[in-house]
Amino acid sequence: MMPARLQRALAWRLDPVQMMRDAGFEPEPHQVELLRCRAQNVLATYPRQSGKSQTLAVLALHSAYFDPGDVVIMAGEKQKQAREVFDKAAVLHERLFDLAEVPAMEIVADEQKFSNGSRVSALPSSTESVRGYAAKLAMVDEAAFTEDGTLARVSPMLTMTNGRLLCA
Repeated sequence: MMPARLQRALAWRLDPVQMMRDAGFEPEPHQVELLRCRAQNVLATYPRQSGKSQTLAVLALHSAYFDPGDVVIMAGEKQKQAREVFDKAAVLHERLFDLAEVPAMEIVADEQKFSNGSRVSALPSSTESVRGYAAKLAMVDEAAFTEDGTLARVSPMLTMTNGRLLCA
């Protein structure tokens, strides 16, 4: 018989919707759609205050937990904007870590380092900030409020890894 913490982690690996539920959030249909979407490039055009940042935080943790060694970039026009999802992910991790067998996390400045080698970084989308990264997942929260060049600066980090871009 598989231990309960391991069973729960397996359920989360298969379905990030369950991960969000176990964190204490019942996802709306549009959040379920985004959590289960596997498209390479995603533009989520939901209204403000509809849970996009929370959903992106779950997706960031899902990638960090279940794709060891991955780098997830949370980009924003300003550092404060990039930290919004980053901070939500840190709070979610505290809840989820107690429930299932997932990697431990340490926060160092604007980076979450996981015991499986994954990292989640919050960066402003300036050329200087994002140059040199290769990421499996890049997220731009509040993408409508970023400068026109933001996607052009973020996209190259995904080329070498065939990574995903999520804009919300």
